Amino acid sequence: MTTHASPSPGNYNTLHARSASTPVSSDEANWLAIRYRKVQTLYAAYQHNTAGLLGPSLRARWSDLQSSIEEFSDNWIRMAKLCLSVIQSRFNCENILVTSTRLLPALAKLLLYDLGQFFPIENVYSAAKIGKRNCFERICNRYGKDASFLVLGNGREEETAAKQLNFPYWRIASRANTLETLQRALQGEEERYFRNTAEVVARRGTLETLQRVLQGEIL
Repeated sequence: MTTHASPSPGNYNTLHARSASTPVSSDEANWLAIRYRKVQTLYAAYQHNTAGLLGPSLRARWSDLQSSIEEFSDNWIRMAKLCLSVIQSRFNCENILVTSTRLLPALAKLLLYDLGQFFPIENVYSAAKIGKRNCFERICNRYGKDASFLVLGNGREEETAAKQLNFPYWRIASRANTLETLQRALQGEEERYFRNTAEVVARRGTLETLQRVLQGEIL
């Protein structure tokens, strides 16, 4: 998910997977707060430097494995990084991750694939317990009614939630060609914009139109 707005002031450093209806004792709340601060510190220390977390030897082995993964996945990670970097570089836009994975494994994956640089920890939401629509609604509350959102995904749950909340949706296929199309759209080489049906239509001037989508001018 990407958003075109700044969040309202507030503390969003929570273990996003917990339902608001789940009772929490004061001792458990304190334990969760301490645990989260430790995780936050570790993630912030290495989100731009995974090599420092793994060490030289393990990093070299992991780099070889990443190269093999990229070869068999048509450079999936490389293309994802290009798309994320374009979004991140745009004024007043942020990358937000909503995942069905629990929070700690999700953060570990971001670090291992060198994706932490694109996602501050407060922008990582686990839908493992509460579902993706609830996460989307929390994000809406966080950024306010003037924010515009664009949902990118490949699952039915996020597509359904996006449609229910009237968010434009870009389906990511299992191969890198869809990410290549997204990258060209973001960089203005092609025009792609979203209608209420989440259908992508080819036109001219992609970057300008996509920006208008993010700003809520086209829905």
